[in-house]
Amino acid sequence: MDDDPARIHEARFLSLVVSLYNAAWVALGKVASPVTGKVERDLEAARGSIDLLETLQAKTHGNLSAEEGKVLANCLSALRLNFVEERARADAGAAGGGGAPEAGGG
Repeated sequence: MDDDPARIHEARFLSLVVSLYNAAWVALGKVASPVTGKVERDLEAARGSIDLLETLQAKTHGNLSAEEGKVLANCLSALRLNFVEERARADAGAAGGGGAPEAGGG
């Protein structure tokens, strides 16, 4: 294993980003929960994961490697777009009285 502290911290940072990213995808209802095996949408939880990633981006600005910054920005872009999509689905489902719209699509 590489003992370079900078590389270790980079790997840990990217692991944290990917963990929050994956949690957001589960909460958006885009993938099944690894715990329950069910696809369920929880937009509040998704928003929370996105907010945490935004906070990481703001607090680490200027201190990230090019790769770290790119991964974080790409994760946020994908999640923001999908959050807007799922919010629109939820709003349409509520307006149409059709209950919870189906999840998926990605």
